Amino acid sequence: MKFKSLLTVLITACFIVPLGSSAEPPAAGNSAATVVQLKEKPDCQFTVTPERATVKQGGKIVFAGIKDFSIEFKKGSPFSKNSFSTSSDKLTISVPATAKTGTYKYDLVTKRGGKECRLDPDIIIVRA
Repeated sequence: MKFKSLLTVLITACFIVPLGSSAEPPAAGNSAATVVQLKEKPDCQFTVTPERATVKQGGKIVFAGIKDFSIEFKKGSPFSKNSFSTSSDKLTISVPATAKTGTYKYDLVTKRGGKECRLDPDIIIVRA
């Protein structure tokens, strides 16, 4: 019985604990993308998951889930331009490798039924 108990402890320590020790999937260098899932709700409302997306310097952010939207960054953001838009349901934005770490606000903007809809979540840029 002691051998089975020791074997159980070793299996748990080697496989289960490391897999559950991080909320993020393992990154393959800076090439791993952070996915921000967008879902449309009635009356010009949206959900963004995660609300505070974390991405590494030099990484990519993929916004996906709704059609015809734009992402507008506030002044002072490290991105190459302040506004990115798409007519499809996916938008990929590269984070400069030289981006200053910190939290940046952005607006998710779309028009539905002639009405402009906005949501203002965060992106957190961390050291690569």
